Amino acid sequence: MKIGHAPGSVTRRRGTGLTIAVVGLAMLAASGCGDNGSQAAKNEGKPLRLWVRAGEESVKDYKDLAAQFTKQTGIKVDVFGTVTDFDQRINAAASAKDLPDVITAESSTVNSLLQRKLITEVDRGSIKGGDQGLDRAWTAGQVADGK
Repeated sequence: MKIGHAPGSVTRRRGTGLTIAVVGLAMLAASGCGDNGSQAAKNEGKPLRLWVRAGEESVKDYKDLAAQFTKQTGIKVDVFGTVTDFDQRINAAASAKDLPDVITAESSTVNSLLQRKLITEVDRGSIKGGDQGLDRAWTAGQVADGK
């Protein structure tokens, strides 16, 4: 089943992940990359980093979407994807205080990062254009407590 305008043949699960990634990138672009003012200034001109738990075929889809995002916004996106050691890489990046800007991951990974206060809730109403995102993308990005 094809979902939306995602490139290639996309399953419902992969389609949701792609939607979440695109919404996440749009939110970061609208909010100054999610950093405070000084950090945003420091990162100006650097590409956004998107990490996905995905195999080779799905990573190609994410890269296609990132290229579309770059074309529309002028903001470059570096996509990294792996299946086998994703959590280990996330944990290593967290320990080094060098997490990517956007992560698509299962709720267990997100909950772990949330418990360690390494990620924060995004208030949809505070993001310019947040009301234009798909409701299912916002819902799919929520963890067990509904945030």
